[in-house]
Amino acid sequence: MKRFLFALSALITLTLSLPALAQYKEWGQIPIPPLPAFKPQQPKRIVLPNGMVIFLQEDHELPLIDGVARIRGGSTSEPAAKSGLVDLYGEVCQVSFFGFLRPEVKFEGLDALVAQMKRDEAEARALLAGVRPLSELDSAIAF
Repeated sequence: MKRFLFALSALITLTLSLPALAQYKEWGQIPIPPLPAFKPQQPKRIVLPNGMVIFLQEDHELPLIDGVARIRGGSTSEPAAKSGLVDLYGEVCQVSFFGFLRPEVKFEGLDALVAQMKRDEAEARALLAGVRPLSELDSAIAF
């Protein structure tokens, strides 16, 4: 009796699902509904009492938290002669490459190294001179 009921329920399920299986012959025939319009919100700019600027952009549809910090430099532990030095040891950073300057080179002495570093600096500045922000937010946090 149990086998009969199982076979009968399987037959009924198969019979009822056949029209759905035959509705489209190829996957490409399945209609794809249009996506809703993308309407990003403008971020809220918050200045903390210590001068740090936070751009807050809430999205309650997608529960993700993402943070980016730009540190311009300065530390109580840096030498006075090297102001602007930043200690980022053990931190996670996102880096973008804009070009390739040169392969690794072995220098004959310190003077040759310093001269090449100056040429590299000039080439890097020329390369980055054409880079422009993608948006006002990009301009505020990355340039």
